[in-house]
Amino acid sequence: TKQNIYRNPQETNNVLAHWHNEIEIIYVYGGPSDFIIDGKHNSTQPGTIIVVNPNSIHQINSLPVSNIDTLPENLTTVLNVNYAFMKELLPNLELLYFKSLYIPTSSRPGEIMREFSQYAGQKPIKKYESLKLIGLLYELIYFLAKDDLSIAEDEISEKDKKTFDKIKKIINYTNEHYFEPINELSVAQAFGYSPCYFSKFFSDNMEVSYKQYLTKIRLRNAKEQLLKTNDSILKIAMDNGFSDSRGLINAFKKEFSITP
Repeated sequence: TKQNIYRNPQETNNVLAHWHNEIEIIYVYGGPSDFIIDGKHNSTQPGTIIVVNPNSIHQINSLPVSNIDTLPENLTTVLNVNYAFMKELLPNLELLYFKSLYIPTSSRPGEIMREFSQYAGQKPIKKYESLKLIGLLYELIYFLAKDDLSIAEDEISEKDKKTFDKIKKIINYTNEHYFEPINELSVAQAFGYSPCYFSKFFSDNMEVSYKQYLTKIRLRNAKEQLLKTNDSILKIAMDNGFSDSRGLINAFKKEFSITP
């Protein structure tokens, strides 16, 4: 429901920077959002299709709205396509790059994504209906390859690739150690960077400070623990890298405008 998307007017449904091996195709129904993919901003409108390449760093900033009643019933349809499947269709996939903001030459790709949306929520698939879905997927990939495919080296420079590799390692390290007493200084030392260089490098490429990013990771995991367990606030705080319950409460209220 709309109320479940935004539990209060100040909360936004953001997705922190991450990456995965699948190709991600996103159809936007509405709601103001900023998709940041490989460092590039992509503002969306209803009907926009966003394509995320394998291993591209991407995040979503959902912009707050003043009235949740203006939100559409469904914000996006997200389709993740297996890398091995795509590799069979496009053997030189690692040399190719789908442009993030896909502008189709016909209305058909949008129609296909809307058809896929009917199967969200574990809807049972009828006999032989999987053949239809496979056909839709092939048709969608045809349009992507025809309209949106480019050469990777023309879209991302070697310098940017090296930068993204560094960022991925930092994100991975943070996800593996966020519950430990790490901070910007200790992470900089772990990667052999000076504190000044690390601070500027991270904020320039992620548009938030490392301290802010680390806090968001900790809050994301603390929020899941709050929803799924009966653990005390103190235990949840300690499990997610906060020094005490007050630290979690203050950070939580600042991020979500409510206390845990």
